[in-house]
Amino acid sequence: MARLIYGIGLNFGNSRNGYYSVSADKKLIKENVINILMTRPGERIHLPNYGVGVDAYLFEPNDSILESLLRNKIIDQVNKWEPGVTILNVEFTRNENELNIRLTVQMVDFGNSVEQINYSIRG
Repeated sequence: MARLIYGIGLNFGNSRNGYYSVSADKKLIKENVINILMTRPGERIHLPNYGVGVDAYLFEPNDSILESLLRNKIIDQVNKWEPGVTILNVEFTRNENELNIRLTVQMVDFGNSVEQINYSIRG
């Protein structure tokens, strides 16, 4: 049986639980991975090496070198900060002012279930 995991979710604002939302289980893990993608290195207090900061890559040249660099950063950061997740695949699609990232992950704490995590950033 999987252990129960609870934490602060990504949806902030007034709710019946107060200002912070509460997430659990797979949803929390997905939100933690998205938080890693969103956070710029140096932005998190006392964790200067936390995060990928994908928004910094939005207007960079769309080539295989950038994809390889970003893929490696994502895998490195998720391995470091969310050890219960194994990244199986990273896919990028780009439009003029949009970067879409699709991760296929395996969640160890949930019977090695394979899940999709999608994140998009627009300029």
